[in-house]
Amino acid sequence: MNQSSLFRIIPSSIHDSISTVRSALANWDSDTSLSPSFLQATTHLHSYLVSSLAHSSTTTSTSHDDQLIPTISLLKSSIDHLKLELELQLNSISAVNSSCDEISTVRIIQTMISTGYSKECITIYNSIRKSKISSNISKLGFSPTNYESKNIRKIKWDILGRQIKSWIDIIPVVVQSIFSNEQNLCDKMFLSLDKSARDDIFYNIVSEKALEIFNFPESVSLLVKPSEEKLFSFLDIYGVITTLLPEIKSIFESESNQSMNKIILHAISSLEKLSEIIKSIILDLESSIKKDPLKSTKFLNGSIHPLSKYVMNYLVFLSDYEIYLHEIFSNMPSDNYESSFMEIFEMKYESLVSKRIAWIIFVLLCKIDSKAASYKHDVPLSYLFLTNNLQYIITKVQKSGLKDILGDTWLNNHIAKSRKYMESHLKAAWSHESALIPTNQEDLEKIREFEREFEKVMKEREGWVIADVATREQARLAVREMIVPVYDSWYQNFGEFLEVKFSTEDLRGRIMRLYDDGSDSGSSKFRNQFGRD
Repeated sequence: MNQSSLFRIIPSSIHDSISTVRSALANWDSDTSLSPSFLQATTHLHSYLVSSLAHSSTTTSTSHDDQLIPTISLLKSSIDHLKLELELQLNSISAVNSSCDEISTVRIIQTMISTGYSKECITIYNSIRKSKISSNISKLGFSPTNYESKNIRKIKWDILGRQIKSWIDIIPVVVQSIFSNEQNLCDKMFLSLDKSARDDIFYNIVSEKALEIFNFPESVSLLVKPSEEKLFSFLDIYGVITTLLPEIKSIFESESNQSMNKIILHAISSLEKLSEIIKSIILDLESSIKKDPLKSTKFLNGSIHPLSKYVMNYLVFLSDYEIYLHEIFSNMPSDNYESSFMEIFEMKYESLVSKRIAWIIFVLLCKIDSKAASYKHDVPLSYLFLTNNLQYIITKVQKSGLKDILGDTWLNNHIAKSRKYMESHLKAAWSHESALIPTNQEDLEKIREFEREFEKVMKEREGWVIADVATREQARLAVREMIVPVYDSWYQNFGEFLEVKFSTEDLRGRIMRLYDDGSDSGSSKFRNQFGRD
């Protein structure tokens, strides 16, 4: 929209313009007085005065100057009315309510600019729009005092966590709606000015709120002490800034206004600082796994260790942020990978995310292997412990985004490893009992030994558990196949002639009640919000 398209009625003389302005001012009505003819007449008065004053500067006549005074007064009165109308119209719009509002407001602004009152026009515009911006952001729940650096340092984490969530909810609306619409409005209202001038106007309106909002993540990254439970709040901030960064750049990039560009740099700086914090927390997690004490409470039933639950639930949550982790892990140090891990996994994972998560699980499994040593005097229980923990890890991977990250090769390798653990457990736990079952009637002492041994191990293993339902059923069937067919063959041939403790059905029933799931116990730093099933 250019000025000539707005004003189509051009007065034939200055006298017509004076008459038009006087008539409009005398019967002022906002709905009718702001006509194209009135605005063009006001512009004509200004042009006439500029020309006349330039001419009078070359003459010595004072009468001519005296004749200009009423015209100057008339122009000032006209501009005063335009100022009031501009305030009214700007106060009535949030962005642009209608094309009619837009055209009317643009006409006033262009008239004030063309008559030399651009400074007054911009001052009015900035004041009203800045107030509107502040009000709209406040309605979203943004309170600057909550986000000041001096307050962030003092706030407890649970309170700050809620403020972070609030900020994350607010920032997309602020960028995509409030700031974006404000920039569009500014460009429409000041179309007659060049881009540099429009950028300055826009920046003066939004700069205060923009800096308050974009300073918050940087303050959080600098002032909040990193810890594992805070990782996902940092990732949430990182994610929303990353998502909005293209729009932030589109809104605030300016060839002439470096202060606008600094807002973009604030956002980028926040991402860089958050990235470093996130990497440090991941490394701390790896370190805390390695440092978890080996002499923690022994799990007498071979169940899942809290460390496994904590780490795997942590990684499940982490997998939801895969899209952002690729960039964060791009320059993460790999010198902490052990040579055994590098030999196994180096050629299998092109993704830095999959490699890092595979490494964390590798560290966890190494720790679980070390903890299994606490069962050194009970080999079957040691393998049961390894089976339960590895199967839990596998199940967590299968039922989450970790499956896509780690891939089928990783999953199949660990499923095979879990089966080997179970086979080793069954062999160590039940091959001796199976071997005690006699094959002929005369070996009565051997059947008595079997009965004593079976009672003993059933009592000792009464609390042993297999947490995974499918694995538990498979283990029961395997034990039944090791014991029942051999015993049934003997029992069918000789059991009715002897006094024996167990019928075949007694054995089968007791075996099929093995490994009932139970609740594990123990204390560890890892039993917190992530230590659930």
